[in-house]
Amino acid sequence: MGRRPIVRAAGGVLWRSEAGRVEVALVHRPRYDDWSLPKGKRKAGEHLLLTAAREVTEETGYEPVLGAFIAQYSYVVGGDGKAATKTVKYWAMEAVAGRFAPSAEVDEMAWLSVPAALATVSRAVDRKVLEAFTELPPALATLILIRNGSVAVRSRTPRSDRSLDRRGQAQAEALVPVLGSFGVKRLASSAAPRCTQTLLPYAEAVRATVETESVLDLTSERRAEDVTDRVLDLCSDRMPIAVCLEGAVVTPVLHSLQMRCGARPRAARRFRRGGWTVLQISEGRLRSIERPWPAA
Repeated sequence: MGRRPIVRAAGGVLWRSEAGRVEVALVHRPRYDDWSLPKGKRKAGEHLLLTAAREVTEETGYEPVLGAFIAQYSYVVGGDGKAATKTVKYWAMEAVAGRFAPSAEVDEMAWLSVPAALATVSRAVDRKVLEAFTELPPALATLILIRNGSVAVRSRTPRSDRSLDRRGQAQAEALVPVLGSFGVKRLASSAAPRCTQTLLPYAEAVRATVETESVLDLTSERRAEDVTDRVLDLCSDRMPIAVCLEGAVVTPVLHSLQMRCGARPRAARRFRRGGWTVLQISEGRLRSIERPWPAA
């Protein structure tokens, strides 16, 4: 017997603050006659966190802003020789706008307190996700660390002045939905043109300014620890922020951030150009880190 095929999916705990208390969204699926957290299958080539945002919007009608990664669960679906392993990743998401509209897939939606939602969901997996959601720290800083996109190499152009090539521009464009899903409002970059250009498409999309800082450049006089100090300063106000650094800087800074925040650094894994990682920091500790596959 061969291994079961894997179906990858994503969803989230969509929440809002109502009259001082947290409410979460559950959806009713007439096909199964159950109450569940919104989720769905990944489209080909789609990052799972974008799958989560898309599926939550499609099923609830609300626009979410992603927060901390909650958990991943796997279970067997199907039968009669067609069984598959379904793996679902969940994120916490705050509802910022929208309105529910019934569809053939989801005919009802309810905003419930967490205890009421725990009593209402039909599947044990959803109860586990809700319980994990309640354990998240209340104040999280979202930091998206990015390596600059691919650059045009010209022999007469100083390395520090090189700009993005076509591939790099495509990688920069691909960041727009990623940063948007986290509601990024602040953008900071090394002064190198290839770094500022990597953030430019998103900046233009949301009418934001890219803050350039020479302190984010690694020089013979400046260590990765100094750059890390500034990165932590930038995300101290808990406003979601994206920081773009050069390749020689981004990996040692990620390692330093993990050490500073009390996390055991993962095995070294080089950032490819256009690659990114999402860190959730609370009270000086790293609560979650997501390293999606790098840009193509």
